[in-house]
Amino acid sequence: MLTKTDVETPNEHLNRVLGRHSGAMRGALIFLYCVGILLLLDLMYSNLIYKKEDRVSARIANPVYHHDLAASFSGYDRWGDGNVYRLYTNSLGFKDVSPRIVSLAQDQRRVLLMGDSFTEGIGVPFEQTFAGLLFRDGLENVNKVEFLNAAVVGYSPVIYYKKIKYLLESGLHPRSVRRP
Repeated sequence: MLTKTDVETPNEHLNRVLGRHSGAMRGALIFLYCVGILLLLDLMYSNLIYKKEDRVSARIANPVYHHDLAASFSGYDRWGDGNVYRLYTNSLGFKDVSPRIVSLAQDQRRVLLMGDSFTEGIGVPFEQTFAGLLFRDGLENVNKVEFLNAAVVGYSPVIYYKKIKYLLESGLHPRSVRRP
């Protein structure tokens, strides 16, 4: 016959099971508690505190020659540790003095500047770059010369080739072809 000491009550059974696994169980519960708090804090931060910057970037992908500047951009760009500077691009997507319209064919002489960050003049306004100084002097010269700055940070010789080839195939020419 079973005595009262031979039969385990539900509480005694629970204490015995938890007693064996109490360290692992506590660890798991603490882990789940911490994960829950982390998810709650992340949800609060994402929805209440963090505000995504509504800044349009001038830097775009290009399927032919990897990357470029957006055409007719007027805004600000960042360089380095958050240095902000004014950036304009013309209708061809070249860094320029203003978001002006540049025709593909021109009667005056043109020089296409190609390069990377140094030629683009990243971090400074167009007027302070060597391309900007050439542009200004070309307009002031008796024999007008238009300097176009097609450089973009991160360009390499392969990209120079692909971009120049693309521009020529698109109809960009230094002078209009004059037919008699």
